[in-house]
Amino acid sequence: MTFSLVLATYGLDKKVYITRFLNSVLAQKVDVEIIIVDQNTNAAFIHDICEPFRNMLNIIHLKSYPPSLSKARNIGLAKASKDIIAFPDDDCFYTKNLLKNVGTYISDSGIDFISVMAVDDENGKPLPYSPLRKKQKITYQNTYKAITSITLFHKRKFFIKFDEKFGIGGDYPSCEEFDYTISLIKSGAKGIYEPNLKVKHPNFVNNDFQIIKNKIKINSVGHGAYFRKHISLLWLSAVYYLIIAPIGGIIINTVLLKWKKVNIYKTILNSRLKGFINYRL
Repeated sequence: MTFSLVLATYGLDKKVYITRFLNSVLAQKVDVEIIIVDQNTNAAFIHDICEPFRNMLNIIHLKSYPPSLSKARNIGLAKASKDIIAFPDDDCFYTKNLLKNVGTYISDSGIDFISVMAVDDENGKPLPYSPLRKKQKITYQNTYKAITSITLFHKRKFFIKFDEKFGIGGDYPSCEEFDYTISLIKSGAKGIYEPNLKVKHPNFVNNDFQIIKNKIKINSVGHGAYFRKHISLLWLSAVYYLIIAPIGGIIINTVLLKWKKVNIYKTILNSRLKGFINYRL
């Protein structure tokens, strides 16, 4: 199996991370093309990072501006030519033999896509957004927990485009990978979540309450819009994640007198409902 890795990047502080990623791909020893979609105005930045790898890796450097994650990935997808497509972040990297193992798994099992576990790049522990611990079939209902962009690998024959309303830079700045996977399943693709295969990613922790609250506020709008778009498939999940879970969090933390958490759950509730109500096709 061969691989097209579509890496959308933005920010001039990613040199160490991108270099680490390219080294991790080099160590995979598989047929791979790396399609870097550069959203920076500095044209030389990515070129200079990739230059030492030019004779060792097949790197395609594209530009996309203004920054929009889903738009950038769609530009990269249009150039993808290999058997399997993946969407690494510009700060993740691959564990030993990951691509070989993913290729073998897809080839031997007859599945069309696989999601693996995302783990802390320092201690190897599962990251909060990769909560599932058991191997399982990926369905409409568990996509919300089974998928992250960096852990998704699918056959190119299922040509799906990202909805550019979702993702950073879009109207609803999150959930683009969930929406994308729903489209994969609708197209007939069969998927598996496999926690024994792993992608490493930094576990960025910020304890500033206002920063945490603002990030949740932004992302939760995307969550609400995602459930509204797919309400016919996900209405039970929508009721739980949009109403029951945040209201439950408010009640429990009010009883415990944990006012900051009460504030967080109120933000989740309000922002998810805002995204749900305001979503337009």
